[in-house]
Amino acid sequence: MALISPSQSSDCIQAHTLHLPASSHETCLSVRFTYGTAFADTHEQLHHSEVEDHKLREHENLRRFVDEIRCPKTGNTVDLKDHHEIDTLRHLDDGIYPPKKIVVPPFVIDRTSVTNSDYSRFVEDTKWVTQAEKNGWSYVLDTLLEVRNLDHLLDPHDDHWIAVPGAYWRNPLGPGSGVNGTLEEHPVVHVSHKDAAEYCKWRGKRLPGDREYEAAARGGKWGDHFRYEWGDEWVEGKVNVWDGEFPYGWNEGGDGFSENVGDEWKGTAPVKWGGENGVGCYGMIGNIWEWCRGGRKKERPLRGGSYVDTVSGEYNHAVSCAMRTHLPGEATAGNVGFRCAGSVKRPKGHYEEGEIRNRNKSKLLSNEL
Repeated sequence: MALISPSQSSDCIQAHTLHLPASSHETCLSVRFTYGTAFADTHEQLHHSEVEDHKLREHENLRRFVDEIRCPKTGNTVDLKDHHEIDTLRHLDDGIYPPKKIVVPPFVIDRTSVTNSDYSRFVEDTKWVTQAEKNGWSYVLDTLLEVRNLDHLLDPHDDHWIAVPGAYWRNPLGPGSGVNGTLEEHPVVHVSHKDAAEYCKWRGKRLPGDREYEAAARGGKWGDHFRYEWGDEWVEGKVNVWDGEFPYGWNEGGDGFSENVGDEWKGTAPVKWGGENGVGCYGMIGNIWEWCRGGRKKERPLRGGSYVDTVSGEYNHAVSCAMRTHLPGEATAGNVGFRCAGSVKRPKGHYEEGEIRNRNKSKLLSNEL
């Protein structure tokens, strides 16, 4: 496969896309881009982001949230302590990295998130038992439940997430809910980091790296200012995010997932809903948070945002192609899933401009994504 050569480099991004058959389930990329430039504009994220003097500081939403931090309102204080409890969905170290130009070595990534149908075949073949099944419960957004049982336990940091007994990937809303029929092509949820990694291993793949995910999520739009896979301006009907007032003004906007118009689903959308991006991937922003490789057991990275996140960041997270968060690796919830990725072998001794080599071991440090 052809790789980016130094003569192709510029201040912007250069990428090589291997044109796979239209029927392929993968996209192959080797990309050079400025990492961490699609800003994250919530209070917690800005406390973790070195963006004060960056040109993205000029963006209207970012300026508004920075000003709120300077003059905090009651209840907007941020606790930066580590939270490693398994029994909570409190997001750990949210944010974006200080912008820097990086090279992501060649990799392949699945065009869609893993579906319930996909995961069912894995379970049938391996008899795998997920973390949620072992726990006997998993977190479900309360507005998805027809009846809220007063005996249900609440997430201590977010009482809109309920620990529902019997909720797991096959029964995403609890006993009797099921995934057969309309949910077969929806993303599998209620899976832990290990549940996801084991599926990838079964497929002969792995979870995507944090930087790999962002490279694919940008969809060919790798300029410094681009917040979404299609550009910098929000477009209705392309991403499954929360459109109304959270938590009970359910999706009043234009993504089509409204409780009020009789849709056959609430919460997740089919993995191919909204169309593919510029590199052939679906659903890299919104719908579900997706596990990435790396981190520690108590702090694993996720990318993409989900159906409970918003455009502005007024509620939950502000979705963008650079949005990231961390959760304990054993956490499971109805908005957390994954997709598979894989490495591409390069010619021996071939290094890209900007990559760092360990002289003693001759390893590409930039491969450790």
